[in-house]
Amino acid sequence: MKIKHEEILHDAAIPFKAFSFKSKDLSRIIPSHWHQSTEMLFVLKGKLKVKFSDQQYIVSDNEFIIINPNTVHSTQSITQNCVLCLQFPFSFMNSVTNNKFQKEFIFDDHIHHFTNIKDLNLTVSNLISLTEKQAIDFQDSLEIYILGLTILKNVLSKFSQKKKGQNIVNVDFLNKFIDLIANHYSENLCLTDVAQYFGYSNSYCSRLIKKNFGYSFSDYLISVRIEKAIDLAIMEHLNLEELAENVGFKSYRNLYNGFKKIYGCSPIEIIERFSN
Repeated sequence: MKIKHEEILHDAAIPFKAFSFKSKDLSRIIPSHWHQSTEMLFVLKGKLKVKFSDQQYIVSDNEFIIINPNTVHSTQSITQNCVLCLQFPFSFMNSVTNNKFQKEFIFDDHIHHFTNIKDLNLTVSNLISLTEKQAIDFQDSLEIYILGLTILKNVLSKFSQKKKGQNIVNVDFLNKFIDLIANHYSENLCLTDVAQYFGYSNSYCSRLIKKNFGYSFSDYLISVRIEKAIDLAIMEHLNLEELAENVGFKSYRNLYNGFKKIYGCSPIEIIERFSN
């Protein structure tokens, strides 16, 4: 579950990204990541777990959640679902708000019901139908543009709030920390090693990691090792003892405990699911 920065790419004809998904795999976690776009997740049916800013939300039928820019977050489908995702680039949001977004206001990042907003349920449904089409012509692109702007207009008018002392992600630290763990996760790495690398005290480094990622150092390291273990198990067919050794766990028991902590299942259960 490596945290990474995600660069949002969109169709040149549409200044934002719109796509939908229907999840059938109820165990796979979308890795923690961050981007400068505003992300909106509309759950037409089913349930989606969203974690960010030390908070965990279960978004259910006809509910949505907004993720502000530069927020480390991850998602997991906990039932079969149908979800619409909209990602509005920071430059676009600045343009349509006369450079007031993020300076004067941000979005309320709690769960909201879109059935309470006139015609929004129909708008979401229509947009999902368009994103599911095999081939999209210029008329479809124009309709996606209109529907996306309609949703944004509603959300801006009802779910924006005055910006207060919001924590801003330390992008330089975030990227350097991600690279450090990606290059050394298989080693006997500890918080002291990371603190010394940055020239910080253990306590300050620990607070900085928690503030920027919403995870403790140990939880983040375990998540990265688990992700690597799953990839190795599928691609190279290593046994569990070999997996533990290759990704930095001291023993099979530590590997097992890591899987239980992240997924609530044994390594074999998760690996079998991802292999099918």
